[in-house]
Amino acid sequence: MAHFGNASLNEAGQRSPGQHRLVPQNVKHAHNHKDALKAARGWQLCGIDRSVWVFVLAHAGLVALLLLSESELSRRVAGAITAGAGSITWDGAYVALVIACLALHVVLYMRLYRSDPGWVDPGDSQADEEGTQRQKCPHCGAFPPERSKHDFKTGRCVAKFDHFCPLIASSVGDLNHSLFWFYCVFQAFLIAWAWFVALDAATSCLSGTSRKSVTCWLLLAAVLLLVPLFNFFGGLALLHGYLAASGRTSYEICKGAKVPYLQPYYERYKGPAHFGLDPKGLASLLRELRKGNAPPAPYSLGVAENLNIFFFAEKPYLYRRSDIGHEDV
Repeated sequence: MAHFGNASLNEAGQRSPGQHRLVPQNVKHAHNHKDALKAARGWQLCGIDRSVWVFVLAHAGLVALLLLSESELSRRVAGAITAGAGSITWDGAYVALVIACLALHVVLYMRLYRSDPGWVDPGDSQADEEGTQRQKCPHCGAFPPERSKHDFKTGRCVAKFDHFCPLIASSVGDLNHSLFWFYCVFQAFLIAWAWFVALDAATSCLSGTSRKSVTCWLLLAAVLLLVPLFNFFGGLALLHGYLAASGRTSYEICKGAKVPYLQPYYERYKGPAHFGLDPKGLASLLRELRKGNAPPAPYSLGVAENLNIFFFAEKPYLYRRSDIGHEDV
């Protein structure tokens, strides 16, 4: 028998009989994580973290630019004001929908920003789960469950660690991974809407008499900048949707054979030892998927069950390796 992380595997890399997935209620995690957040988020301005300032200024600046220019948004706002508060018009409905979407976006970001990714309490005692002892983290002294990793930026172990996100200056893990996916999807949607509105306004401005104005150049800059931003957030939404459906994480894809609990599976895998999350690494991953040579996913239980766990299961979830080496998802 060989021991990797928290589970016992036989020589074929399979789980020993009797080791099953456990109910999530038995996992403890840190609810008081302000100390970890403070360590990761660095400097503040007027008591507000820099990541929040970037979010607020970027969105407020773009909305202000669209309102101050001859854009679809400014015309709709003017039409709603002209119609009066008691009138129900298409302009009023458009403005109300935009306000609702922006408000929902702020709520999503703040929930993600303040969320606990699944930090494991260093004060938890060593657990004994179906004869398998958790390994003690040498950095924080916690006994994290399967698939956890110590995040050096926050100083805590994170249950089902995915990555450290600079947008929120915090970790993405088991408790907030699905929320992170929803945020990326909604951010990509809002960027696409803003791009069409800014493109229409820039086209009208550049074809008119005020094409040399500062507003025109700012609109053109916004149109050019929103394209890579949409590609970034849209790509994140697609990537993490794939990870959710396949039972993988960014950390497991990126590190591959370097992850201790994945080593026995990569020894039998006829493909790259790891895939980076840069364009070159993602292209390599797509090539392997097209060939039907998906990287090891020992925690995959099938697309339907993986998505059910990702979106609906109580978290943190106690993951256990399935009896197969990988899932072709």
